[in-house]
Amino acid sequence: MSTTTIEIMTNLTIEALPHLLTFLLTLFVSLRLIKWHYKKEKRLFDNLSRPFEIYTISDNIKSMEVEINLIKKNKFFHNCPDKALKDLRNVELSENLSLVILAIDLNTKEEDFNNALNKVSSLKKPLILYTLGDKQIKWLYSNKDIKDYPLHTISNTPLRLVSDIFTILSTYKNDK
Repeated sequence: MSTTTIEIMTNLTIEALPHLLTFLLTLFVSLRLIKWHYKKEKRLFDNLSRPFEIYTISDNIKSMEVEINLIKKNKFFHNCPDKALKDLRNVELSENLSLVILAIDLNTKEEDFNNALNKVSSLKKPLILYTLGDKQIKWLYSNKDIKDYPLHTISNTPLRLVSDIFTILSTYKNDK
């Protein structure tokens, strides 16, 4: 090989090296983003395949038909229960749950709530407290037990309830 051929090849290599490095870096970052996105979607669909339950604590809450129908209209949540349950003894038997929803209102006693929270917290599952639009449940926002339970959120409206269900199912990693 002549010196001009070697110079030309060296110049081409030096010119192509930044483009090659840019390509490899872009490929690496893209593959990492795809892997992250895949894990997130897999988590969502794994959680969507598991049931969740809705419990009411207060005797004044007759049903949650409006909220349950709204959840069922969203085709993601095909494991939505048909009705809200009153008997919290079933919570301990349901270890395969993806999350638990507790519906409370102004007439819910703090003692009843604490008992229900203890049962749910023993499962270490995400908890959504649904207040049926009542923002005046003063003891709820100062309750020490709920502040100590990190896997909770409070929803005041049906739309926020659906949003919180989706958010929890897409972010929380359930250990089976």
